[in-house]
Amino acid sequence: MRIVVLLKPVPDTTGQERLGPDLRVDRAAVPAVINPNDEHALEQALRLGEAAGGAEISLLTMAGGNATETMRKGLAMGAQRGVLVSDPALAGSDALVTARVLASALRSLEFDLVLAGADTSDGRGGVVTAAIAALLGLPYLSYAQKVELTHGTVRVRRISPRGYDLLEAPLPAMAVVTQAVGEPRYPSLKGIMAARSRE
Repeated sequence: MRIVVLLKPVPDTTGQERLGPDLRVDRAAVPAVINPNDEHALEQALRLGEAAGGAEISLLTMAGGNATETMRKGLAMGAQRGVLVSDPALAGSDALVTARVLASALRSLEFDLVLAGADTSDGRGGVVTAAIAALLGLPYLSYAQKVELTHGTVRVRRISPRGYDLLEAPLPAMAVVTQAVGEPRYPSLKGIMAARSRE
């Protein structure tokens, strides 16, 4: 089982966001953290891996070069490797450009399932994942409160206004999770030490 988790470094919400002269968020003024919803996606990936008796879990990020430190927390939580797409020309990219870049990166990775958080704390659009799924022709299962893998398929319990819907799709697929999947684990000391040497 190969799972890729989309992870975005975002400004720490406990700090005060400021705009720079270009009217973009001044990311250097506030420390970066893993987008909280993406932490839930990573936790779901780790749980799926544990239930399957093991999985290769990779992180995929499009961000500035300083994102490696933020990614190390994801590695410390249990992911095996991180892939960072970074280029100054990508600074300030809109949702469509971001989706195209991440879709291109995913084409170079082997995966059975892509997991992501429902939205990001700095953008709140929640459209990048749907665009990636469309660009790659992947089944798209959104707003999951529970994700299960069985015999080459993924099944999610999607939150709906009347309760929940059950959706099922063949792998490979993309699933977008909500915070209802469960609280993310804290990195262990062993994980923190191992994350320093991970690629």
